[in-house]
Amino acid sequence: MFLADIRGAQCTVWEPEALLRGSISDDSSGATFTTVVETVSMEAKAKITAMAVHHTPEVIFCGKDDGSVVLYERKMVASLGILYSHKSPVRLLVWIERRDALLSIDASNRIFAHRIRKSADKGWLSDSTVLFKSHLDSEKAIIDVLVGELAAKFLVSTRGSDYLFNLDSGKFERERTYPLVPGIRKWLSHPESSLHMVCVDNVKISAYCWSDWSEVSSIALSLDNDTAEIKSASFYSLGQKQRIILDLLYPNSSASINMIAIIDADCLSIENNDSSFLLGKQLDQCATDEDDENLLTTSSPVAPHRSWMTAFELSVAHVIGIDESKKLIFLSRSFWICSVGISELEIAQRKDPPTIEVFEHFFVPYDWFAGRKDIVCALAKRDIMLTRGGDLAVIRGGLD
Repeated sequence: MFLADIRGAQCTVWEPEALLRGSISDDSSGATFTTVVETVSMEAKAKITAMAVHHTPEVIFCGKDDGSVVLYERKMVASLGILYSHKSPVRLLVWIERRDALLSIDASNRIFAHRIRKSADKGWLSDSTVLFKSHLDSEKAIIDVLVGELAAKFLVSTRGSDYLFNLDSGKFERERTYPLVPGIRKWLSHPESSLHMVCVDNVKISAYCWSDWSEVSSIALSLDNDTAEIKSASFYSLGQKQRIILDLLYPNSSASINMIAIIDADCLSIENNDSSFLLGKQLDQCATDEDDENLLTTSSPVAPHRSWMTAFELSVAHVIGIDESKKLIFLSRSFWICSVGISELEIAQRKDPPTIEVFEHFFVPYDWFAGRKDIVCALAKRDIMLTRGGDLAVIRGGLD
């Protein structure tokens, strides 16, 4: 039997006799004790810095700070081996289902694409093909990426610019800078058309065509005098209605509060799934949704944001995703994995004061994420993937 003394990132293993030695007199026993003391550093492994989940329940891709891209078996969470490597830490991973391809971006703005398929006789590691290797020549780091599979393009973002690339060749096509609005922008695939994308920033929500990056139309947006920072953005649907949910951080606030904002996105609908946007629909059509508080404006942000956006304060450290039952899954600031029903949020907006029922499912040890700015996690079906340093954990049944 041994005793493990775990303190932070260090684990010291003691043999019981070694702990008793100080209380035993030299004259009380002539026995000789052999001390076994082993210290294991849990920081020795390369840390997981990015994650992507395969569309089947078989494997998970993890990028690490040593540049390696590692394949994990999802059921037993066993490492199957290194697929390929970058020369600097991997920051972003995207699985492209229709192409069986993995797009990876590292800290030096190098962009790799590999086709990865499971061989019938040799498994996953035997059939990896390099599709392209590209590089973004910018002094600023890439912080986000969006792939348009059908349009055969992908877009990468820095804090001040966006860049459009060809997905077939990896070649750079065009750049767009934002000198007046240099904050964080979130790009989303349009929920109704794979030929379009949507950009959310502190000023507006804009719809674009993938083909020529042309802006079709936009909705004026105001996030509390532009002091909010957009941490994440996602589309979801309730029945036939389209919504955008934002996780907003107010870094200048003394309490560093988070707000969850819901935006009515019905006016971003597309006619016949082609390039014709109905974003410019008559405002009276948008206003008929439930009540006058959903009124949208496409001219200027002078209208109060509550007229078309509803925001709630929640204790959110990181949004993990929206599951199949339309629940928002998140890590709270007290390190609980929590959920709240999306429909509950929409009902709560009609109450004064709004009441939101948050469910706490399970606790995550504090030192897993303490002091970490970037939390690497994922949600697939009802499985939650969490990381701790270089280790990967898959929690099943935690949301039941």
